[in-house]
Amino acid sequence: MMHKSQIDILPPEPKPHSEQMTMFECPAKLLPSPLLNAGAGKIRTLGFYQPFGSLMLNGKIETRWVRKNKKPPFPLGKYIFYTTQKACDTFTLFQWCGSEIMLSITNTLQNDCTKDLKEVALGIGELVEVRPLTKEDEAMAFVKFVGEKTEVIDDVEVTKVQWALVFKNVKCFEPFKWTHGKQGVGFLPDELYSKVERLTSGSPCI
Repeated sequence: MMHKSQIDILPPEPKPHSEQMTMFECPAKLLPSPLLNAGAGKIRTLGFYQPFGSLMLNGKIETRWVRKNKKPPFPLGKYIFYTTQKACDTFTLFQWCGSEIMLSITNTLQNDCTKDLKEVALGIGELVEVRPLTKEDEAMAFVKFVGEKTEVIDDVEVTKVQWALVFKNVKCFEPFKWTHGKQGVGFLPDELYSKVERLTSGSPCI
């Protein structure tokens, strides 16, 4: 179920019953998308291990680790969400989440039509806030709050801070194969703008 209190879902335009679309069916009419309005600038991309990609369509506050005293490299604006080739394995998921949050993930995605999809683009949203994660965010982040951690990189101890990425105006669309994955933030290829424009004019799939 979507957490409507935590996420702004753009409602579809009402249609007669005979014109309503089935799940993952392309819309017959191309309507302007408020997420792709003229002059909005480049749309970025962000990859997720499943189940976190599908959780982004269910109100998740995304979390990323950034070196302490470094500015998080996540500009505000619109992002395409895509899922990676490999899902998060059970052991890693338990390390990141613990048993209670794993149960919450299972319950949240029980009827989700995207939960098993990998290497697909499946939604779009607007990043409106980047801030340090707090304990109060834990339930909607779907990972344990840690705050800071120390890693050894190239024989050097590095301290990282857990950041929260808050998205609004999140909208799912008909998933399509994604072959443009990269480490960190990417950009939506120019040739895919019209495709995303068409898909975002449809109804949310959840």
